[in-house]
Amino acid sequence: MLKPKITWLALGKTGLGHAGIWALAFWNAALRLKKDIDLQVFVQQDFAAKVLGPHLPKIILLEPGQENLLSDFLNRNPPDILVSEMHWFAVQPVLETLKACGTQAVYLARQVHKDFFHPTQLQPRHWFQPDRWDLCFGVERWEAPQGFAFLNPMIMKEPQEILPAAKAKALLGTKTAQPTCVLAETGNPDDRLRVWDLEERYRHLGYETIVMGPGRFWHFPLIDLFNGIDFLVTGAGYNTFWESRYYHKQSHFLVCPRQFEDQKERVRKFADASVPKNGAEELVDILIG
Repeated sequence: MLKPKITWLALGKTGLGHAGIWALAFWNAALRLKKDIDLQVFVQQDFAAKVLGPHLPKIILLEPGQENLLSDFLNRNPPDILVSEMHWFAVQPVLETLKACGTQAVYLARQVHKDFFHPTQLQPRHWFQPDRWDLCFGVERWEAPQGFAFLNPMIMKEPQEILPAAKAKALLGTKTAQPTCVLAETGNPDDRLRVWDLEERYRHLGYETIVMGPGRFWHFPLIDLFNGIDFLVTGAGYNTFWESRYYHKQSHFLVCPRQFEDQKERVRKFADASVPKNGAEELVDILIG
């Protein structure tokens, strides 16, 4: 039996969080479940390509100005399954042609404002249309458009795949027997001051503090180090937030303003939530069986 050919579009332009992490979670889940797939992932960030490249079987970087080449590529190479995370505007017009070739079109989205799907600058006929996709999934709970089903959050790695505590602490460079607090800078310049203040607070509370960020210690993926982290200070973006909930990690979330995402609402609703199952494995079961 031929292995299914899957093209995954991870075309976020800002932030690593929505630029291929879900594809990596899906790939890891397929490996765990012993599903043989042919996966290629398109990204638009050079940073994402470099960071994710060693972890994925095939990653393709679309350079600025090459977005129009994507529809030509898809028409010439229709996959068995097309998965697009968040990105829909440039993909939706080619779905009819792809589906005529037998492609199953799957759309994934986290929590977003309704204007993300109904841009006021576009005519309604160009808005997001769930019925043009075979499957639409929310990868967390929110008031998604009609036609969406929901998966549990997509988690990159299972507990047996991350580093044991001793190796994690060695990478972190912990020097004391105190509990470890890792403070991950979000990339937002305003948050650097917040992180500095929180570092002082948690040091006074008896933690050995380690700051991750530009010019400091950095490791990808952060989830690898969870067994060596007792308390986590991090942004409330999708991936790290839900990874911390999946691993029941004590956390302080830094809410950052985003154009279409309400991180404050995510924290308000789900700060004490648990994740019963890895949504990446659910997706593999649905698409591959």
